[in-house]
Amino acid sequence: MPLPVLTHVQLTPGFFPLAALLTGGAAYLCYMLLVRMKCKSRPAQGFIAAGMMLMTASLFLRLTFVTEKPAASPSTEVARQAVSHAIPSTTPGFPAFPRDRFKQALDVPRPSSGVASSHEPTGTFWAQWGGRFLPWYIVGGILYLLYLAGQLASLLHIRRYAVKAGQHEGATLYHTDYEMPFSFAKSIFIPADTDEEKAAFILSHEASHIRRGHFYKLLALQCLTALNWFNPFAYLFYRAMREQLEMEADRDVLDQGADREQYQIHLVLTCKEHREWIPVRSNYNHSTLKARIIFMNKTVQNGFARITLAGSLALCLCIYSCTDLKEKPHKAESFDLQGCWTMLCIGDSAFRTTRTTDIVPHYKFVGKENVLTVAVTGRKAPDGPTFFSGKLGSFRMSSDSVAVEQGLECPVQRVDSASFNLSWYDPNGVSNIPGLWKTEQWVRHTPTGKSQRIMQAYKECHERKDQLKGAWKMSAYIDRNTGEKVPQNPLQYKFFGKDHYFTVLVQAMTDMEGNPLYQFSGNGGTFEYVDENHLRENGGDHRLQWDGDDTFTTTFRWDGVEFSEEWTRTEIPEALDRMLECTGL
Repeated sequence: MPLPVLTHVQLTPGFFPLAALLTGGAAYLCYMLLVRMKCKSRPAQGFIAAGMMLMTASLFLRLTFVTEKPAASPSTEVARQAVSHAIPSTTPGFPAFPRDRFKQALDVPRPSSGVASSHEPTGTFWAQWGGRFLPWYIVGGILYLLYLAGQLASLLHIRRYAVKAGQHEGATLYHTDYEMPFSFAKSIFIPADTDEEKAAFILSHEASHIRRGHFYKLLALQCLTALNWFNPFAYLFYRAMREQLEMEADRDVLDQGADREQYQIHLVLTCKEHREWIPVRSNYNHSTLKARIIFMNKTVQNGFARITLAGSLALCLCIYSCTDLKEKPHKAESFDLQGCWTMLCIGDSAFRTTRTTDIVPHYKFVGKENVLTVAVTGRKAPDGPTFFSGKLGSFRMSSDSVAVEQGLECPVQRVDSASFNLSWYDPNGVSNIPGLWKTEQWVRHTPTGKSQRIMQAYKECHERKDQLKGAWKMSAYIDRNTGEKVPQNPLQYKFFGKDHYFTVLVQAMTDMEGNPLYQFSGNGGTFEYVDENHLRENGGDHRLQWDGDDTFTTTFRWDGVEFSEEWTRTEIPEALDRMLECTGL
């Protein structure tokens, strides 16, 4: 079970060379100020190893502590300007938004993120710098590993042609023509002409290297250095580790009873004119000979207390140097977009120019996977029909602030618990408002009155007990002059409720993601089924003529002109089922 504090820690994989440089510098500074020459060799080695591993981790992992802050509540007031009323194009009907213009809008490239701005952020300077450096980093790492392999091959070559001279404390002793004694793995190499007293010091020192596994420690540190080949602090840490290993071997020689003064004189005489040449081996010589002699003569007290303090300070400093501190708002109450909304206004992305919707109401019904947007494009007298248009398509939230509506990414901003702003890309300027991005403000709404009764007719059509039960499709329009039946296209459906009817014309399309997209227009109003030969819509009489149980013809007059339509019983199409689901009926 994770600790509670871990819920505020994030590890992000990536490539962060700047963080590695900062971490290495901080850790090495702590080593020089608080560890070197101030504690025993073994804890100092542990600190160096921890610093190298922390530096390597910061190269590939970003550690982020997230602190919480109260969530800010955006203002609910929107400044508006008085402009002419018109139908916002985000809820288009057939007259206001022709199909060819709609397809043009879908075909225009849009920004991939939900930010209503022409300036898209492309990442911080250091993130871009790190990405450009990555190919060179890989090449440099490969070259360093080849260099390390060459060193190991040189050591194996030396051992192959060296002369065996016996065993010493489990290690194999070799005589070579090289003037500098050294060791690696379980092999000790000394010059063939070394005198007995000098050889005793050398064998005791190199045996300590082998017994404590110093060669393998150096090899592991070289591998970490290969991962940090560009970082100068990696080489400084490697040099510090070699110094600590030599100090540890020196201490072992003295603990075995060697004379301190004679051993130090021997080191000076042996090392003064020789240079290092294979860094991976445990070398008898080292450039920091003065520090080694000082350390041999020094009494270290409270070593573990000092290393604890130094390690704590170093780790805190190193972690801080490669850590992002971010503020995380308190979890806000859940904000569910499902349900019915009405548009308050539409404007540009900053609401500098807005248009209210007092004359032309707009409604949005958000379901689980679909959204239904309706604009009431025209209204007659209170008892007359209500005309509407709109569209139905897919809907999902791709993030907390971006909705994908009908295949288009739309930034979403919560205003309060009962309202939100929705932005959309308008490259063709169909809304007649300046700017490429338009923003709508929606407030939660409960359908009432006539609108609710019209939608209810869609559900009540299945509850009827007479011949008008179910859904009907217009199969043809009858020319009253010739009597010819003209097939209806696009399809038009009709539903008779208890006291209201609902007629809708549906045109199928697809959005940019290939999902079904439906545009529709229609009307609704009051309805009365007088008898099997007579019905009344919005106070107007319609004559019925039945052709079997599943087909009828209706004749009516509109503005002094007589019309006839043929209707056939049908199954409710999938698009209208989705509409019913969105409205929550």
